[in-house]
Amino acid sequence: MRKKTYIWSAAFIALSLAAVVTAYASDIRESFYISRMEDRQLSPRQRIVYMDSLILLQPDNVEVRKIKSDLCYSIGDYTEAAKEYLELAGRLSDRLSEENRMRAMKWAAISMWQNNRFMDASKMALNLLRIPKSDSTRHYDLDAMEIVISTALASRDLETAGEYLDMERAEIRRLRENGLLSKDLERKYRATLISNQTELSIHERNYSRAMKEAREAMQLASGTRDTVDVNILLAEVYARIGEDKAAMELYRHNIPLEPSIYNRRLYSNEYAELLLRNGKANDALAVIKPFEGSDQFDAIESKRLKIKGNAMKCNGDMVNAFESLGKAAMIDDSLQRSGESLSYALREFENGIAQDEMERLTRRGDRWRTATFSVIGGVLLLPAAAEVRKPEVEVITMKEYPYTETLTVNGTVEELRKK
Repeated sequence: MRKKTYIWSAAFIALSLAAVVTAYASDIRESFYISRMEDRQLSPRQRIVYMDSLILLQPDNVEVRKIKSDLCYSIGDYTEAAKEYLELAGRLSDRLSEENRMRAMKWAAISMWQNNRFMDASKMALNLLRIPKSDSTRHYDLDAMEIVISTALASRDLETAGEYLDMERAEIRRLRENGLLSKDLERKYRATLISNQTELSIHERNYSRAMKEAREAMQLASGTRDTVDVNILLAEVYARIGEDKAAMELYRHNIPLEPSIYNRRLYSNEYAELLLRNGKANDALAVIKPFEGSDQFDAIESKRLKIKGNAMKCNGDMVNAFESLGKAAMIDDSLQRSGESLSYALREFENGIAQDEMERLTRRGDRWRTATFSVIGGVLLLPAAAEVRKPEVEVITMKEYPYTETLTVNGTVEELRKK
């Protein structure tokens, strides 16, 4: 008996030691992955590999996912960025504060938009706009509106862009008057608003107004990114009015400072197209060369290939010119077949807003009908109730009417949030 006891004790100790060793080894691995993912001497891609390894060990670690999603976005990996932001905004949303949940939804929408997933971005913006918010996060409604405005401008739906610009302007004013928008946030949103208004003026070919608005936006710009965006708008205005030299100078100085790879691709095409227009085919090819072999088969890549083909035609390289123009045609055909168009995404968003409004009116109508029928029913039943309660004897004593306490109903009235 004693021998069996020793055997069981030894087995228990062995299992305990194994568990301790396994836990210790796991802790060592986690510490190693954390140290490597925080090592800024490594490339972003290398750091992301260690983050993925850590996420396999800790799938619900929201802090690591937040760092990874932001890093993926910064290097232009919008597919992986959107995936992580969606994970944060969806399955792990209960682990986030309201601020971080809204932030994840916002950047998920932006990442999907820049990854040409316009429908998904539109739906996420709609969800961000309709979700109830505390006063401290009301400004995320402005972010949702900005996504819609960008979609409208990109699809040349100038009427919708103008409507949402007016809505955003009114919302900025309302939030400021109610003390719900800090000065820094107000400056940021106003700068973006005026930049979008400038782009609308360019599309409307009102270049004098666009120039005035761009200079106003420049006064509000804070930081490199805002300044670059406004300078690029100024370059576009100069190009439209024939001031090509000033436009090219602005493009040349500001494109390398643009942190977003998506925007760098977009602006480089504009710059190269301007160079080509001025007979500088080799310079145009040099500007778009860094994006050679991009895995983004979107409208920007199609435009780059067209510029490359036309530049090669100018240089007499007809074989490579034909190849580039053929690839551009294939991308255009693929985009048309996919149906993932900006205008369709915008229409989906508008349908969602209309559906929300219809549901709100339906709920209001149901409440009104219920209240009305209750009042009418009460009025119609009063005579019958009086008849039922009428005493059958003429002499009534108080004992025949037992005392009952008055019933008090407490409740709250919730204000409907404006959609």
